[in-house]
This record gives sequence, C-alpha cells and structure tokens, in this order.
Amino acid sequence: FDLRDCGESDKTDNGFSLKNAVADIQNVFAWAKERERPRIILIAEGLGAALALSLQSPQVECAILLWAILDPKSAEWKEVEISGTLKEEIEAFNTVPALENLSVPTLIQHRTVDDRAPMEQLDLLRKHVQKNRRIEITSYENGKHGLGRFNERQMLFFHVRQFLQKYG
Repeated sequence: FDLRDCGESDKTDNGFSLKNAVADIQNVFAWAKERERPRIILIAEGLGAALALSLQSPQVECAILLWAILDPKSAEWKEVEISGTLKEEIEAFNTVPALENLSVPTLIQHRTVDDRAPMEQLDLLRKHVQKNRRIEITSYENGKHGLGRFNERQMLFFHVRQFLQKYG
C-alpha cells in the first residue's frame, strides 16, 4: 500500500510522514475488517516494519519483516532527502513498547551487508522482545539491499512459505 521510494521514484520524501504512513496501515486494518476478513498477515519492510509493529492489532495473525528498521533514529538515510518534519518524527519514534508487547509469530529476513538497515537493527529486538518465543530470523550472508541474487530470493521465498505453512 506504500510505493514511495520504489522503482522510478525521485527518492525524495514528497510529503511522506510517519503520521500518514500510520494512517495508511490503520486504513488497511479497517478495510479488512469492513470486508469481514478478520485475519491479516502483516508483511512490512524497512521503516514500515517499525510502523506496522507499533500498531499491533488483534487482526494480525503473524508478521513478516523484511530488512526491518526497528530503530529509525540509528538508520542510514543517505540516499533519501528527508524533510525537517519527517526528521522530527523519526527522532521522536519509539519502537520499544511495541517490541515489548510483540506476541504474534514473526519472521524476520535480514541482510548482513546493508547500509540502509544494518544488522544492528536487530539488537533492539533481542533486547526488548520477551513475550514472544515464536520469532524466526534468517540472515543472508553478504546479502545487499534488495537481495539481488537469485539464490537469495529463492531462500527468502522458501522461508516465507515455510513460516506461512506453520502460522499463516
């Protein structure tokens, strides 16, 4: 539901805000509820992972997080122009309460060589997730942004399929 910074985009924030992104996620939850689709499998990547986790909903059956940025303050934002408002939102954003209450089965796919979402982002997870014992983490050795190699993508699809067979 969020295609900003994808494909041929100009890599600027174009008025993007965490507030608007949160509203987008809430709208998806409402859309599903209106259509009597009580179960949601949440798939989020990058900063969207932190935002989605911060909105835990009873509708969410399980979560799949791809190269999650769980601590936006410490992430690298070199390639994206960020407005003052968005910078302020990122500085104020706190994922810790969501991580402490994370209870749904969660699959995390992460790359070991990624300037945008370094492996250290998972330290926050290790430190604060205590209730949830159903977390699976796969790291891709030398995997770079986008997992461009075919074998990495095959592995990602394999792990997602296995996870969904168990929990989805």
